[in-house]
Amino acid sequence: MYDLRVLIMRALKIYALLAVISLLTSLFLGSFFGGVFNFLGNLTIIESAVFFIIGGFRSIFHSASTYSLGKLLKISSKDWSIEELRKAEQSGLVYIFVAIAFLLETFAIAFIHTRIT
Repeated sequence: MYDLRVLIMRALKIYALLAVISLLTSLFLGSFFGGVFNFLGNLTIIESAVFFIIGGFRSIFHSASTYSLGKLLKISSKDWSIEELRKAEQSGLVYIFVAIAFLLETFAIAFIHTRIT
């Protein structure tokens, strides 16, 4: 069904790229305004929320009910297929895994920040 190893590796690649960008952004903003941990914590929780929403919408918009609504409103003439649903769920799972990684990073940042201060 799903090759979980491939999905997790794809999610880790996206997470690694965005985590580096988040860290650099937080270091840049923190050097001007102070509080690198505050910027990094806020940025990662926002990223986590955005990726949860994107992953959910990827799965929802390819469900059978969305296709039937599109046909009812005559927006789409495309038929629903289980293969298309599986592809959408796989891409949605990648975003959900990225969101979970950012959420875990937020917890780690909060724990480190409470230990330092």
